[in-house]
Amino acid sequence: MGHEFRLRSPGPDRLRVHREQSEDEPANTCATHADRYARNRDKAVRQGGASSVEFALVSLLLCAGLFGCMELCRIFWVWNSAAEVSARAARLAATLPFGATSQIARNAVLQAGSTQTSVAFPGIPEVTNQNVQIQYMTGSWGALAPTTNLPADGVQNLANCTQGLNPCISAVQVSLCQNAVAPCQPLNYQSLWIGLWGLTLQLPVFSVTVPLQSAGATQA
Repeated sequence: MGHEFRLRSPGPDRLRVHREQSEDEPANTCATHADRYARNRDKAVRQGGASSVEFALVSLLLCAGLFGCMELCRIFWVWNSAAEVSARAARLAATLPFGATSQIARNAVLQAGSTQTSVAFPGIPEVTNQNVQIQYMTGSWGALAPTTNLPADGVQNLANCTQGLNPCISAVQVSLCQNAVAPCQPLNYQSLWIGLWGLTLQLPVFSVTVPLQSAGATQA
C-alpha cells in the first residue's frame, strides 16, 4: 500500500505570525545594542574616573621626585661654584697688588671690572663680589693672624719679609661671607622649591688660605 506525501503551504495565520516576528526582530536588536552601548559607556566613564585619580596620585610622586632631583643638582652646582670662587679669589689675591681687592672680588665671580657694584656669579644670585672677604695674614704658617697694616706694594713687602721687618704679609685668606663682614657668617641658599614652604638653607663658610706670592711685584 503506497504512501502519499503532500506539501501543505502555511496558512494565512501562520504567515502573518511569522511576518510579525520578523518585523519585530530589528527593533529588538536595536534595543539590545542600545542597552549594550549604554552599559559600555557607563563602564568607560567609571574606568576613566578611576584612571584620573590614579594619574593624579602618581603625578604627585613623580613631580616631587623631579623637583627634588632639580633641587639636589642645584645645591651641588652652587656648592661647587662657591668653592671655585673662593679658590679663584685666593689665587688672584696672592699675585695681584694689595689695593686690587675690588678687582679680585669681581674677577672671582667671573665679572670683569674693578668697582664695588654688586654683581653675582652667573646663574647663582647667592654668590656676589660683595661676599668675597679678603684678609692678608702675617706670621709664620700655622700661626697666622689677619692684619690691615699693609706694605705699599709687593716689592716693599718682599723687602720687609727678607729683612724681618713689619709689615710682612706671608699669606692671604679668602672666605665667602654675608656682605664680607667679620666674623664670617654663612651665605643663605635660595632654594627653588623649599622656599615655598618657608624653609631656608645655609651654605657652609668656604675659606681658602694660600701663601702670598708676588702681590703685584715684578722682577727687575
